[in-house]
Amino acid sequence: ITTAALPFFFAAQRRHSQSEYFAHCRLAAVFRELGRTEEAIRHYENAVSLRPRLPLPKVQLAQMLLGSKNQALSERRRAVQLAMEACDATYRSVPEYLGLLAAGYAECGDFTKAVDTAQSALAKAGQLHNLPLKRQIEGELKLYREKKPLHYVKDQAKEDMEKQTASHHQGDIR
Repeated sequence: ITTAALPFFFAAQRRHSQSEYFAHCRLAAVFRELGRTEEAIRHYENAVSLRPRLPLPKVQLAQMLLGSKNQALSERRRAVQLAMEACDATYRSVPEYLGLLAAGYAECGDFTKAVDTAQSALAKAGQLHNLPLKRQIEGELKLYREKKPLHYVKDQAKEDMEKQTASHHQGDIR
């Protein structure tokens, strides 16, 4: 092998690495849809390790870590770190990423940072004239000011749905 062949090897390696990255992203998305959280997380981890500068796989991994049931504090902190890296990579200009970071802070119990970050997300959403996102962030901001993490609402909604379903079934029995 001569040094003249090296560019061809590097190009082949880049193509392989790129297709491997996309394969992990696709697999993670499929496993996420199927509710197979652990496998989705593993593939997002692989995607992040293959493309550490890209914000999107970090955001997707952070969402999975924050959304998984009974997440450990270390997973929540890891999600905050990933969301922070995604925000920094986009110069804190993507309100959805800032919203995810705020949610992560709240999940870790740091409501001061959650409120500050959610306010930044709200301002960015306003600059982009994204009314639905702005309304969503306003609701999340209210929770953080009440010292409630975002999962609190999801847990409440799930409880309400279970109660409604149970009372519906009791009506069937009578």
